Amino acid sequence: MIENLPDNKTLKSVRELAKGITYTEPLPTGWKPPLHIRRMSKK
Repeated sequence: MIENLPDNKTLKSVRELAKGITYTEPLPTGWKPPLHIRRMSKK
């Protein structure tokens, strides 16, 4: 059953699914990881 699921399924809200809203470009965001994560070494 899992093999039949599409790989490219995007996360959408119920409203977006109901109204058929699709986005062609990513939405801009100012999110950054918390400071303690950014300070971690890049090993």
